Amino acid sequence: MIQSENISSRLLARNSIYNVLGQASPLLVALLVLPFIVRGLGSERFGIFSLAWVILGYFGVFDLGLGRATTKYAAEALAKRRLNDVGTIVWTSATIQFFLGVFGAVLLIVFTPILVERILTVAPSLITEAKETFYLLALSVPLMLVSTSLIGALEARQRFDLVNLIRIPSALAVYILSLAGVLLELQLPAIVLLIVLLRVAALLVLLLLNLHVCPELRKFSTSLHMLRTMITYGGWISVSNLVSPVITYFDRFLIGSVVSISAVSYYAAPYEFASKLLVVPTAVVGVLFPAFSTFSATGKTERLQRSLSLSLKYLVALMTPLTAILLIFAEDILRIWLGGEFARAGGLVFSILLIAVWLNAIGYVPFALMQAIGRPDVAAKYMVIELPIYIAVTSVLVLKLGITGAALAWCLRMLWTIPVFLLICLRIARMRVRAILGRDVLRGLAISAVMIFSCFVAPLVMRWNNVSDQLVSVGVALLIVLAYIFLTWRYAFDSEDHGTIRAVLHDLSPSLLPKQISRHV
Repeated sequence: MIQSENISSRLLARNSIYNVLGQASPLLVALLVLPFIVRGLGSERFGIFSLAWVILGYFGVFDLGLGRATTKYAAEALAKRRLNDVGTIVWTSATIQFFLGVFGAVLLIVFTPILVERILTVAPSLITEAKETFYLLALSVPLMLVSTSLIGALEARQRFDLVNLIRIPSALAVYILSLAGVLLELQLPAIVLLIVLLRVAALLVLLLLNLHVCPELRKFSTSLHMLRTMITYGGWISVSNLVSPVITYFDRFLIGSVVSISAVSYYAAPYEFASKLLVVPTAVVGVLFPAFSTFSATGKTERLQRSLSLSLKYLVALMTPLTAILLIFAEDILRIWLGGEFARAGGLVFSILLIAVWLNAIGYVPFALMQAIGRPDVAAKYMVIELPIYIAVTSVLVLKLGITGAALAWCLRMLWTIPVFLLICLRIARMRVRAILGRDVLRGLAISAVMIFSCFVAPLVMRWNNVSDQLVSVGVALLIVLAYIFLTWRYAFDSEDHGTIRAVLHDLSPSLLPKQISRHV
């Protein structure tokens, strides 16, 4: 059982790396496998396939924030040694998730004929295949929702090794099974059926691991009082989840209406690439959230402040080199990936969006803090207030500057949101600003900001001076990254940070990783 005194910086750092690997490895495999799947299925079948997964993702709204609520309340119960409550929390969440999932599945099945025949432009020869695909995919809705509750139980215990032991093979298997289905010339419904069966198997393994690690789950127990508490908490998370897509996709519809449809492509492609960097803060915050909940529940204010401060420092240190390298090679990446036209039209946009993503990553930490201390309403209310302001700023900038204006609007939103939201969160959590933004953190932020600015300006300077040699770009990138590592290690990290980093690298060495995971299982 994980207690607050057992949650060390070393444990959080190691689990964060597990989560980053779990989030990033499927993306790398997807880059390699998707071209073969697209060619094998053909553009129309792949369009149906991709739209089906997008629609399934939207059915995640039926979660009602219960997955997050499970992690929070289970972590608090463990911290207070109320073991019987843990089983009640998890089974209450999983039960309601199952019924919500069944409702969502029935809804998808009922509306599939309307969706395929009237809303989507599907070729007549593929209508039956498309319907069967959606019907089969509907079976995944309850599986997906119940899994979030069971994963939440493991996250509450800081068992991210086990979470990713399931997450990574499952995510990789989706692409491998899809590719196998294409090579075997299976129809789309048969491929989807294989994926649904995979999800059933993953859910069973997840359940067995939970029963092994969490013995209190062996007794089935639910509570209406706990259900009301969790739904009240999760409701505010659902509000955030509903507003967030509006903020995220408004600029694309605006570009399509006032600029051109082709301009949407020049904006959306670099946006999708840049936003993939957010897997890093997503993974890190996934680990921090149950730890924050534990410290908050046990009144460990100093530990909570220390963890918050360290997480800001380490997250910035992780994001900065990745963002800097992409900034140096922004146009080259677009040219290799999508061609010269995209590089010319979207190069500057890509660079601005990368800076926006870097800023956005910092905001993940106070966002997790508010949810951990039981105030998810703060983020939801802030997003609702911010939405009209963002829409107004984006509209003006897109009208004046086109897709560059859209990128600037997102970057400006991050510039005003991150400091304001952070200060609001610290005030509500009754934390001292100096305790969070200490000298080391501010030094790290300053060094990172200088590096990000340098990497944004360096390609512009080289272009103005007609320097196109790739070796020069590589040399500049290497020099800036090495300077960043030295300055951060020397001035932003103290001796405790040095010890934590060395210990985590030792834990994650190839010779020790399998042994460590097997020992925990």
